[in-house]
Amino acid sequence: MRVRRAFRSLPVFPLSMMILALSATSVQAATYVVDSTVDAVDVDPFDGICATASATCTLRAAVRTANATAGADVISLPAGTYTLTIAGDFENGAAEGDLDVTDALTIAGAGAATTILDGNGFDQVLELLDTSLEIRDVTIRHGQGGLATRNGSLTVTRVVVTENGLVGTGIGGIAVRSMRRRRRVS
Repeated sequence: MRVRRAFRSLPVFPLSMMILALSATSVQAATYVVDSTVDAVDVDPFDGICATASATCTLRAAVRTANATAGADVISLPAGTYTLTIAGDFENGAAEGDLDVTDALTIAGAGAATTILDGNGFDQVLELLDTSLEIRDVTIRHGQGGLATRNGSLTVTRVVVTENGLVGTGIGGIAVRSMRRRRRVS
């Protein structure tokens, strides 16, 4: 007895184009391992490599590189005190002042007792702008504000927020601000 099998043929061109399109749009998350407690910017945040002029990966350089690359990234912070020393105001690119997060990011410390983000008293420590931030196992201290989020999603796990605030401003540990206007619909 002869068995006849029928195969349904798929058009090769549309299928190959779909596979190509899916592979072109997939974004890999990057992990940046910080290896210096110095506060320094990345030489070229758009190259996807966390590297300062002294060839180290600092917290500020990692944040700027993560902001410049698409996709949710991870910054791994070993134990240490990361003091922000580059003063500045009204800048939202993390080049100076606080660390502005503009793309989905996870910051993972080695433990709140040993991994400390110190704002040095001149700005907030972290500001989240229209994205998501997960931060865990760190202490955030000495900022004019610890964490500020504007239209973003913030998740904190095993985080100590202490000794932050600017007297008379209402800014303290964690500030959640929505810049979107709500309209009343009747």
